[in-house]
Amino acid sequence: MAKWFRTRIREARDRLGLSQAELGNHLGISRMTLWNWENGEAEPREEQYLRVLAWIEGVENTGALPEQGSVSNSRTALAQTAALIGADVPGPQPESESPPDFAKDAAADEKTLLALIPTDGSAVMNQALIRKLQGQGWPEAKYWRVRDRLLDTGALTRGRGRGGSVRRPVVEVAEQPVASRPTRIAVGEVTLYVPLLKVLQTEWARDMRIEAHQIHFEETAKQGKKATGGTWTRPDITAVSVRSFPHLPNKYLDIWTFEAKTADWLDVTAIFEAAAHASRATRSYALLQVPEKPNDRTEEILSRCEREATRLRVGLITFVNPSEFTTWETVVEAPRIDTDPELLEQFIATLSDTARKRLSEWK
Repeated sequence: MAKWFRTRIREARDRLGLSQAELGNHLGISRMTLWNWENGEAEPREEQYLRVLAWIEGVENTGALPEQGSVSNSRTALAQTAALIGADVPGPQPESESPPDFAKDAAADEKTLLALIPTDGSAVMNQALIRKLQGQGWPEAKYWRVRDRLLDTGALTRGRGRGGSVRRPVVEVAEQPVASRPTRIAVGEVTLYVPLLKVLQTEWARDMRIEAHQIHFEETAKQGKKATGGTWTRPDITAVSVRSFPHLPNKYLDIWTFEAKTADWLDVTAIFEAAAHASRATRSYALLQVPEKPNDRTEEILSRCEREATRLRVGLITFVNPSEFTTWETVVEAPRIDTDPELLEQFIATLSDTARKRLSEWK
């Protein structure tokens, strides 16, 4: 329930124009407790969860702001809110009995829903799932709550169809190398990642006027069988940044992706791969290693890469030595693409916990 609950609190604060301290006074909790909830540092107890939602639902239904400290703690109010959101109200428990493990219950609910979704990527209609789960005693609201959690974590993605559908992400299966492409290709690319990362984090970021505290880089080529959206959607290196500008009022999120190729396998394919990354990023680059003295064939390939990069709106950077920024050249600057926020959210769900934590700190 964590992300969904945090979203409801933030939406309530924004709609009412309240600070964390002011909303905390209305809810009867401290500003620090509310801050911890909003930033995922702590989880509310089930009773707190229902009390806060009861207050938010009351504001939304009446359009009026209750007096401070007026949050109801009655079993009746909790039961009404539980019926509304599809949650279970914990009954009175003896002093010596341990509190219920809500995280374990949430995991069990997610497992129940996932068991109804085929593993081959086939979509299942929302209404069909709701009918099946209602037969197991689930209220409809509980389905949407559990479904949204699974969407947030990337375990499910939304599909098409009347009333909407969900499916498991298609797991990308690595292709077996063919005879004309020995396995040393992958090995060659792997050797580029560490030096490229070092230069991107330092000299490249400085040249782009991005401060170190504004951006986080990580290698994303080695994610095993983690679902990232299909063929050509797993970049070699990914960065997330949140920046503000002196004359603009908002913060701006960017997802940067980088596809690296060694000089031995220099061709236009890297541009197409970078373009595929752009479907879930805001700026995508191909990083191509070139010989120090290009021949006519190399120049022809690079010329085509430049044309395709410009046409497909991706960036192109060439380098001779991945460790030396003085050998790097930005041939085509990647334009910023206004990517669907939901697709960005799905891609961010595939990144490391460190990346997601940095993003939460930048909000």
